[in-house]
Amino acid sequence: MPLRGGPQYKRLRFEGAQVCGRLSEIECDKAGVVFNITTDAGSTMRLRAGELSAVRFVTYTTAVKTGRISCGPRETAARALVTYRPARDEGASTDGEAVAVEFVPEDWNR
Repeated sequence: MPLRGGPQYKRLRFEGAQVCGRLSEIECDKAGVVFNITTDAGSTMRLRAGELSAVRFVTYTTAVKTGRISCGPRETAARALVTYRPARDEGASTDGEAVAVEFVPEDWNR
């Protein structure tokens, strides 16, 4: 158990770069899906996947119900830790490829 008030170190569940923020929308089209994340620093990241089933979804909070994830704007922009592979091409339309979306509690810290 971590010490109360002390740092909490979490083992990474998925390999890749990570960003923490709020998942505000999932855009879907014939080319795949794009996750729109507003980062804690205030910037927006767009992460692509071929299809929703290619991304692992995990929830650590009761604020986000488990079950079917759907396309479109999220009713509430949920706090999430997103693992991704950065885009290799600087001219890419997205920031990378989404690997996993982990919904975390509001008071979660890295």
